[in-house]
Amino acid sequence: MAWTAPRTWAVGEVVTAALMNTHVRDNLLYLKSALDTIAAGDYPETLSNQIPATPPSNSGTAETTLFSYTLPADTLDVNGRKVRVMVSGTTSADSDNKVFRLYLGGTGGTKLWDSGNTTINNEWWTLEAEINRDGVGSQYSTVTALWARGGPGADLQALERTASSEDETGALDIVVTGQSSVGSDRIYGYQMLVERAA
Repeated sequence: MAWTAPRTWAVGEVVTAALMNTHVRDNLLYLKSALDTIAAGDYPETLSNQIPATPPSNSGTAETTLFSYTLPADTLDVNGRKVRVMVSGTTSADSDNKVFRLYLGGTGGTKLWDSGNTTINNEWWTLEAEINRDGVGSQYSTVTALWARGGPGADLQALERTASSEDETGALDIVVTGQSSVGSDRIYGYQMLVERAA
């Protein structure tokens, strides 16, 4: 349905159903359709915002899921569509080895980030990833990692770009894990926010 320029009514003109339908009903339907399209395309759109009352932490020496979100099928439905993932947490007050990772497609899928062994002591950490579709079954991700190390001015920053070939026509698990070779409760998760960004 197309927009029709509104009619200028004349004094004494007989108003018919056809005229009212064309100039009032149809134009209102056109405007509503445009508003619905804009609302559906508003970005960023929050898909998940997890803030657990008790922060999850690693368990034993095995890799432990701290956060997980299942991205619905076809969320990355066209090239240029992207999802933003923001995760934050803290570490235990010791110099034990700690590793945190981010995956697309579950822990058996593509590893988007791996901190490697780090000994950050009683400090915060945060990951921000942007997962972009650049073709059918083809994505690239940019991950920024920040964690404090020894106080202000000593923050460690890292940027990594990773290509993946996950099937976006099916649901995709976005998973954040923590692990320590020493034992439990070395890495804590505070929040995981997932947004559709475009």
